[in-house]
Amino acid sequence: LGELPAGWERRVHTDGRVFYIDHNNRRTQWEDPRFETSIAGPAVPYSRDYKCKYEYLRSHLPKPPPNVKCELTVRRNQLFEDSYRQIMLLSPSHLRAKLWIDFENETGLDYGGIAREWFYLLSHDIFNPYYGLFEYSATDNYTLQINPHSGTCNPDHLSYFHFIGRVIGIAIYHGKLLDGMFSFTREISFSIYKK
Repeated sequence: LGELPAGWERRVHTDGRVFYIDHNNRRTQWEDPRFETSIAGPAVPYSRDYKCKYEYLRSHLPKPPPNVKCELTVRRNQLFEDSYRQIMLLSPSHLRAKLWIDFENETGLDYGGIAREWFYLLSHDIFNPYYGLFEYSATDNYTLQINPHSGTCNPDHLSYFHFIGRVIGIAIYHGKLLDGMFSFTREISFSIYKK
């Protein structure tokens, strides 16, 4: 980025945040003056409040298509495989539609409870070390990490990770929980993904 403009100073606030002093105009700001706002766009309002972050994310998600349902019919004993086959055939816009889950040979109307159960059961299947995609972290048997040898355990592992990414996206979009605890030992970058 280079040097700060003439008359500018960088300081650290008592809470650890960096701020900048413009001695020329006698004002302070959180944004680095070396960044052009026209290139970077408007700054995101600073907040440590989870609810604000959640509402900000939800407000920037694309709206679901009108009068369309994302209908999945799965068998309980083949939940992972049925979900994989159906979700991988759907377009991203279709995955944003109202989620409607049916368990085969079971009667019920999905007003949220069946979808919640589906996410719970599917997350247990997804994160099951038996599939070879994830493994327990070295420190305990409660947190998971991506299995670095998943390719030797499962030749279709990349397709399954694509599926898992879609399931995580569906859960975030529809505000559902997945039952899994992760241990991230190194930084993960999602910059290679467009959507």
